Amino acid sequence: MLQYACDLSTLQSKNKVRLMINNRPVLLVISDGLPFAIADKCPHQGYSLFTGKYDNGIIACKEHGLQIDVRTGKIVNPLKAAALRMDESEHTIKTYELFVENDKVYFVL
Repeated sequence: MLQYACDLSTLQSKNKVRLMINNRPVLLVISDGLPFAIADKCPHQGYSLFTGKYDNGIIACKEHGLQIDVRTGKIVNPLKAAALRMDESEHTIKTYELFVENDKVYFVL
């Protein structure tokens, strides 16, 4: 089942978009010309990632600087996670499968 997310051209022009899917905040971004979606919730303390700095496939939480790869949902700086006393089970956040057709981005549910 597919659920419409946004137009690809809109995502490309904005670079990142925050949406709700099944009552959960999701962050959509462009990396290497492709759309990716992750839970919009920092695994450290649950802050929104949307307000963080985004560059080259990496989103940084605005609150503590924790960096997450949007393509995999994995923390890219495990030493920072250790300094924040995060359990290793918290080193990955949910990713969402996307499908693109005719300039439309869809969630695959």
